[in-house]
Amino acid sequence: MTPDQLLPAKFMEKYRCLMGNEAESFFESLCQERTYGVRKNDLKVDTTTFEELWQREFGVAPEPIPWVPGGYYYDGNSIQPGRSTMYIRGLYYIQDPSAMLPGAVAAPAPGMNVLDLCSAPGGKAIQMAAYMQGRGTLYCNDISASRIKALIRNLEQFGVRNSVVLNEEPAKLIDIFRDYFDVIVADVPCSGEGMFRKDRGSISQWDSHGADKLCHIQYDILCSAAQMVRGGGAIVYSTCTYAPEENEQIIERFLQEHPEFDLRYIPKGYGQAPGRGEWTVHGTDMDASVRMWPHLLRGEGHYTACLVRQGDAYREPIKAKASADRKVMQAFEKFASDVLTRPLEGYCYYTVGNGLYAMREMPAKLDRIKVCKFGWYLGCLDHDKFVPSQSLVSALSLEEIKGEAVLNLSSTDPAAHSYLKCETPDFDMDRRGYGAVAIDGIPVGWVKSTGSVIKNMYPSGWRMY
Repeated sequence: MTPDQLLPAKFMEKYRCLMGNEAESFFESLCQERTYGVRKNDLKVDTTTFEELWQREFGVAPEPIPWVPGGYYYDGNSIQPGRSTMYIRGLYYIQDPSAMLPGAVAAPAPGMNVLDLCSAPGGKAIQMAAYMQGRGTLYCNDISASRIKALIRNLEQFGVRNSVVLNEEPAKLIDIFRDYFDVIVADVPCSGEGMFRKDRGSISQWDSHGADKLCHIQYDILCSAAQMVRGGGAIVYSTCTYAPEENEQIIERFLQEHPEFDLRYIPKGYGQAPGRGEWTVHGTDMDASVRMWPHLLRGEGHYTACLVRQGDAYREPIKAKASADRKVMQAFEKFASDVLTRPLEGYCYYTVGNGLYAMREMPAKLDRIKVCKFGWYLGCLDHDKFVPSQSLVSALSLEEIKGEAVLNLSSTDPAAHSYLKCETPDFDMDRRGYGAVAIDGIPVGWVKSTGSVIKNMYPSGWRMY
């Protein structure tokens, strides 16, 4: 298919005017096949182990993506990574190679307070959680209630312990979090031109996306972020579109109206291009920001800018109180002594209803906004018995579970695949109560034994086969 057959005439006219002679190679690249990528999960696997497992699973060595640690290309025509037990165990996240850059630019250190402002489905949040290594608090917000379920599932599957999930308009978070966050990522809603190769259906909708309305939304989100980042902190702004009015022009306007911010230089290489200052209204230098073009590198269209707030402004929000119901804690402690090798030390415990949560430090008091996940959800009390959660087992390592409470299966064992289909387990368990099922040493779910019957506790909504 030729560019004239595939792309809207107005789109081609717009970018011919902007790009000149470069436009034709850009259009040709949009007719080619998209790129595919995965990013290993540092919370669960190291580089050597991951590469060995990938080679064994798919028969080819993974090819590193040069601009992000732990990113790898794969051949989408021959490999289906979403159907592998490696994916089910949370060892990698499937993500467009270009979309991995904003999280790598943010790169929050352990102990930081971080906000992923438009978080669903959670790829960038999981990436930042790996940088944080369970220390600090990662607030994940999304305005779309329908997308929150996928966000929570991904955070749980990939073993993130330090996240809180919110469902609010960004502006409603300001009163609680003014001048607070070390890092904010704003991967804003956009016209999605950079996804033309990934989603051919989006091409036919290009003319009706309403870029003018999107620009207002994008700018409002960025201004909300500006009020929540602390002095010395950074906002990473990103889109998956080529449109200057959603990229450089947004950043130019923001810098003009927020002189307390500077544009931080993002190092470039591997075909990454600088932002285009000539496409701004006033000719502001945009070389510090990054554009990803499919005719220049192996990735889809993306734009990233890093804005740093000057000064030392900081305001600690009011923290929630660590208050755990005594009956819930007693039931959990009994469960933990039976199943875990040691207590979960260094955590604050608190209950919401009958549910028990844990965090290394208490999150902000969030009683005025919609909260969908209050922290690391450990489980709940049911008729004086503690029922452990899927998010608990997904975040545990094999070393944290008593050996007699683990059924460690091989990924080639039919029993492992039967378990993941939520079928009645076809294996023995020598003890009553809860036990963890692990696949090749990675815990994936619970079973419960009555002595004569073993019940599969793997969530039906997570079934992958």
